[in-house]
Amino acid sequence: MGKYSERLNKRISTKGPDKGYCVICGQYGKLTKDHVPPKSCNNHAEMVLKTFYAGNNCQGKNFQAGIHFNTICKNCNSELLGSKYDPELVNLSKEITNLALAVNTKKIILPSDILVFLKPQKIARAVIGHLLAAHSCKEATEGIVSSPFVDALRDYFLNETKYLPEGVDIYFWVYPSRRQVIMKNWISASQ
Repeated sequence: MGKYSERLNKRISTKGPDKGYCVICGQYGKLTKDHVPPKSCNNHAEMVLKTFYAGNNCQGKNFQAGIHFNTICKNCNSELLGSKYDPELVNLSKEITNLALAVNTKKIILPSDILVFLKPQKIARAVIGHLLAAHSCKEATEGIVSSPFVDALRDYFLNETKYLPEGVDIYFWVYPSRRQVIMKNWISASQ
């Protein structure tokens, strides 16, 4: 394996230190494991985590029961994600799953439009919080790295009065597969 591939594989390490810098708020202390996506969002199957770039042939790393990153503090994990934001993400996931299963078992036929009640800011903060938690474990050891884009995401996650940063789009799609795809910092060709 070339040196470039080795460096990329190190970037997808999920086992951070027991104590270190929270990759969201930057506070030093005991770190906790964050499941990405949350366990309650159908995150139970074996998963493979790999880097994504043109020509990537690496096999990735296998995880038996979902992927978790030991990179965030208890406050960011339990209080903000677990108590405030994840419940809305979990509700959305369960509603979509129930609809998809009902259609699959031919119990219902969906109309062309469906009215869904949700709290988009909480869902967006949950998604962004988990993507931030999936940062390099190196940052948990050495301290967070500042960049305009990631700083804007951190600020949005930590400050409920902030709007979703400009240029940030969150997509999800329904597909009939147990395979989960998590892509962060994707830049479209049109930008």
